[in-house]
Amino acid sequence: MNWLRFLLRDDLQRWLASRRLIRYTDPMIILYYAAVSIAWILFSAMWCACTVVDSIGAMNAEPSTEPAESTNTDGDSDSDAPLLFYRMDYMSAAAAGETYVWIEAASNSLGLRGLWYAYFDDVSTAEHYSDGNGGVCGRGEIVPSDTENWRYAGLGFSLCSSGWDEDPAYESFTLAECPYVENLADRLVGISFEVTGTLPEELWLCFTQEGLRYPFVTAVSTMERRDYFFVDGEPHPNETTPLSVPDVTAFQFEMWNETAAPIAFDFCITGVQLLVVDHL
Repeated sequence: MNWLRFLLRDDLQRWLASRRLIRYTDPMIILYYAAVSIAWILFSAMWCACTVVDSIGAMNAEPSTEPAESTNTDGDSDSDAPLLFYRMDYMSAAAAGETYVWIEAASNSLGLRGLWYAYFDDVSTAEHYSDGNGGVCGRGEIVPSDTENWRYAGLGFSLCSSGWDEDPAYESFTLAECPYVENLADRLVGISFEVTGTLPEELWLCFTQEGLRYPFVTAVSTMERRDYFFVDGEPHPNETTPLSVPDVTAFQFEMWNETAAPIAFDFCITGVQLLVVDHL
């Protein structure tokens, strides 16, 4: 056992013995303390390695795109309360084939009322109709664009309307001006939906804003349900004004024709949900 005595220098052994930490002449005690020391060193090294790996993983993790419960700290009296994120169905009860697709206030928890519509340029065509299950379909044809005219067509729905758009008293309000829901501009953060039928090669979700000729857009690249938030919006190349959520009036689903041939379309927007946050 002489090799054990070389684990500790003579002066260190005497120091430990003087404090009754080990018996100077007992090599098994020396072995015990050496083993404990080695185990502690290995444990410390493994803990440090795990900490580094966790830190690297956290830095490389993909950020969440969905809001969750959070707390505002902007100084307002109500802003320090946690926020509750939820999805609200926003669908019409119109029968299949109906072209007047109105969303009743009683159909959703916020009491919003809106109207679906089709729109297009002066030579393309588009029509819309209810699919009978709360969704709306659109079909038509977009003629080719040229150097002087941009050709487009799409579907859309208002978020806060007084009624049918052919009624003389009809009025569509911005989120900030909506008389039916308080603080709508602060509570509405986006939309969720699915696409059925044939997904157009280029389909854009537009955040239509009052006073803005070119809306902010985000690409719809999948038919599966996906959440789209106002913060996802990108400005049109011809627009420099920033997006103002309080001035948003509608969501639109728009197609452009940048080819030399007409583009026919036939698809539906289904399962529409508005993404909302409320103070708890």
